[in-house]
Amino acid sequence: MNEEAKFHWSEGMKYALEAMKALFILNGVSAISVLTFVGNTKSKSPYLIISMVVFGCGALCGAISMLMAYLAQLHYGKMQSKAQLIHNWAYVPPALGIVLFLAGLYMAASGLWNG
Repeated sequence: MNEEAKFHWSEGMKYALEAMKALFILNGVSAISVLTFVGNTKSKSPYLIISMVVFGCGALCGAISMLMAYLAQLHYGKMQSKAQLIHNWAYVPPALGIVLFLAGLYMAASGLWNG
């Protein structure tokens, strides 16, 4: 791999890491926001509780994404054949985390709208 390719690979990894952090923070803060709102309101909508669980699962996807990225890099460093397999599967948790974030938003909005 030439120097320019190494540079772009390194920069791409930095952006991927920041995106995983953002996914974790976005879902985690959303869960805390709903929890705070539930504590300060008389609304007993099950949608709000479900949204907290969904946001929590989305935050977990952010942590799993970091773990899978670590494992992929570890196996690439050891030149092991399963590195590519882990790399390919590492796209699933962030995608799922985004879907869970959107589902959590929908559930929270439904809970607040229907009160």
